[in-house]
Amino acid sequence: MSDVLCARMLERLLAQAHCLEVLNLSGNRIGTFASEQLSELLFADGAVLRELSLNSCRITDNCKDADGEIALSFITASTTVRKLSLRDNLIGDAGIRSMADTLSLNKALTELDLSWNNIGIACFLELLEITCLLL
Repeated sequence: MSDVLCARMLERLLAQAHCLEVLNLSGNRIGTFASEQLSELLFADGAVLRELSLNSCRITDNCKDADGEIALSFITASTTVRKLSLRDNLIGDAGIRSMADTLSLNKALTELDLSWNNIGIACFLELLEITCLLL
């Protein structure tokens, strides 16, 4: 699904934020438009999303939402998501560093899958220092 179509679907799901606990968008394009709608869904009043899968969505270090914020930062800032899978994307060291601050404050996230990305060993070790997540 394209970024625009994904954004339209997420916009419709916004009304269900109070009961949507698992969302798998794997294989869909997550760009500027979808990032904006995903942010609204994650931070909607009464949101209960617990599991979010964004595998193979071509998310990069430079993927930004409509406000120019790195999408990875708002994804990891969610206070309800416990399991986040970002497997098989194009996330590199810069993307991990953009997530670092929100990850260090996030008490809800218990499982994070970053496999099959472009993360270097040094950055991975920095991530381990910041958090004690299951990787």
